[in-house]
Amino acid sequence: MTNVNWSQLEKKVAEIKRNTVSARSRAVYQNSYGRFVAWVVLHKPQLLTPAFAQRLGDVSDLSIKQLRKTHLNLDEANPPLQFDVLQSDVFEVWLLTLEKRDGSTLSFSALKTHRAGLFNLYRDYGCEMSAAMEKDLRQYFKGTKREMATAAARREARAKKWQGPTFF
Repeated sequence: MTNVNWSQLEKKVAEIKRNTVSARSRAVYQNSYGRFVAWVVLHKPQLLTPAFAQRLGDVSDLSIKQLRKTHLNLDEANPPLQFDVLQSDVFEVWLLTLEKRDGSTLSFSALKTHRAGLFNLYRDYGCEMSAAMEKDLRQYFKGTKREMATAAARREARAKKWQGPTFF
């Protein structure tokens, strides 16, 4: 391998790594973590990187919807959050603020999609989530699943109805 184009090979490796998530899933995850980052901007701005905060400027009159996709450029050199400072409880509190349009709580499946979005946020910015944070998220989701199942058993929350087979 005397004539190796290293930059071309590195680009190919990066492309292969990006292909681990389908385009549709990537769009769902980016929407999710865009909402999370927008929430952090409004409620926990101390977790933003200084460069990202400077790019945003004054956000006092913007809503989460307006902030959602603004300035998220997937540049590993300029991440939006200080990943080394971010704690799982910030994400978990954000999950508790989410609700459906009718005001009801999200399904467990929807919450897991947001968790996958958080993992994708780390991946997109070339960061690795700590083992302690992963463990804490796992514990939170186990507790949430149990809480939702208990509420459904007590008929405090609607269990998902079985709709029968779909005929084509």
